Amino acid sequence: AIASNADFFFFFFEATRALPYEAREPLLSIVKDAGQANEVLGRARQNAALNDISNIEFVVANVFDELHRLDQAGERFDTIVLLGQGLGMLGSRTRARRLLARFTSVTTTRGRIVAETFDPHHLEDPVHRRHRERNVQRGRMPGQLRVRVRHGELSTPWFDWLQVSQQELEDLLERSPWRLSRTLGSGPSYVAIIDRR
Repeated sequence: AIASNADFFFFFFEATRALPYEAREPLLSIVKDAGQANEVLGRARQNAALNDISNIEFVVANVFDELHRLDQAGERFDTIVLLGQGLGMLGSRTRARRLLARFTSVTTTRGRIVAETFDPHHLEDPVHRRHRERNVQRGRMPGQLRVRVRHGELSTPWFDWLQVSQQELEDLLERSPWRLSRTLGSGPSYVAIIDRR
């Protein structure tokens, strides 16, 4: 799970309810904000215990470094949980293909991705609408954002962050080993249940 805010706890509960009992183990959770790590890890462990989820590992790490480490170690998981808008890390069409292939390499044949995202088409503000139109004109996905994270004098390099509608997600998954099985939520933010084909 990519945990960055209080939404994690609600969605973690809702998303794990969507998992068949046998797919709840083993489960990997990666917390992306080390500054909140102790609080997030404590609450996540408590949530997992309350939901009778065992054999779960909570890690503070760079997601890509951790996926590489797990792949090299031959680790395989039934479920990857990407909450806190974590599906945004797909970034772009090209990066999505690479990351989905990496997810395939660290999951079992019954692998599942439980991922939260945001449908940018719900934003009707003219500025957001023009941004989506410019993206399409440039060959980018409508909800593709170019962002950087700043804290005080520190900042990350610029990177792409992807927000997708359900149809756009289905299109992204079309030529991959993954398929959108169903979604949870009724607003612009939703959780996608993505299963191996």
